[in-house]
Amino acid sequence: MKNDYEIRDDVTVIFVKCKKRILETFIDTKDLDKARSFSNTWYAHFNQKTNSFYIRGIKLSKEQRDVFIYIVGFGI
Repeated sequence: MKNDYEIRDDVTVIFVKCKKRILETFIDTKDLDKARSFSNTWYAHFNQKTNSFYIRGIKLSKEQRDVFIYIVGFGI
């Protein structure tokens, strides 16, 4: 993972870009190794249909595919 992050006890904050601002997404610290195993950058994507943000990273291989995890919380 190329994003900055901050461990706050049982919760880890991952800082993700969304256009010209930085959002915070929260994961359980026990899941940090899973997020860090992603070799690229996580970023925020706003979905107009659900009126919510998703955290998304793109994993490139022979075929391009998106890897999604749902944003649990964010701060602006």
